[in-house]
Amino acid sequence: MLDLSVNEVTDQGVQHIANAIKTNTTLITLDLGLNRIGPIGAQYLASALQSNMTLTTLELKRNKIGVVGAQYLADVVRNNTILTKLNLSDNKIGDQGTQHIANAIKTNTTLTTLSLESNNITDIGGEHLANALQHNTTLSKIELYGNTMNFLLYFAIKDLSTRKKLSA
Repeated sequence: MLDLSVNEVTDQGVQHIANAIKTNTTLITLDLGLNRIGPIGAQYLASALQSNMTLTTLELKRNKIGVVGAQYLADVVRNNTILTKLNLSDNKIGDQGTQHIANAIKTNTTLTTLSLESNNITDIGGEHLANALQHNTTLSKIELYGNTMNFLLYFAIKDLSTRKKLSA
């Protein structure tokens, strides 16, 4: 595990980290939470994940990746067969970023845990997630606290992900 959380890592700093993990064969967990990573940093990480074959957990909570960063990461998650846990909590991805992530998890077959807490997700984003979970067979835990979606929708999403866990 490499824990670089709370280190004021910026896009420039994450570029060097991403270059290192492209060819790394031992690191399985990377924690970059509570830094200053924006969409460009997310792009560097997404590029690195395309060739990395060992990273199973990526923690990016409380950064600033936004909608664009969510799209970069979603493009990788769509076909990634290694990553099992992704934390994008408190990154201001909103409904549009959630749609990108939801489209990616429709076809992803390895992600089991997804955290999207405090991302300004409304019912619109929640519906994208609920639809994606109808197609996804592996996501068994989804964290959505701190968003503004309707409670019924919130619990429907939680129920869909819990059913995956119970049927496994």
